Amino acid sequence: MDAEEADESRWLAQHGDLALDEFDDVSFEEKAFMKIWNGFTRTYTIWSDAFLSRACAIFAVKYGEELLQEKLRHNFLLHLICLWDRGQISSETIAECLAAVDVHAG
Repeated sequence: MDAEEADESRWLAQHGDLALDEFDDVSFEEKAFMKIWNGFTRTYTIWSDAFLSRACAIFAVKYGEELLQEKLRHNFLLHLICLWDRGQISSETIAECLAAVDVHAG
């Protein structure tokens, strides 16, 4: 990534975060989770629903400790349930992701 692409990426991230912050009907925790998820999807491109289960599992491993520290596990679970409800991931993926996060619970 060259300097111009890095600047554009930073700009997109900042403006995406600002846009999330403008929502009045979304809790602080929901916004915090979505900022982490959006940052992840900017670096880990999800090309189709076929990659979504793997992306969620990678996210859980990579950010599990942070989700627990910031008390965002419940928000991640709700996100997974929304994906499951739309038929984009399986219940097994939800269990796998939560197990990856809970490894950090100590």
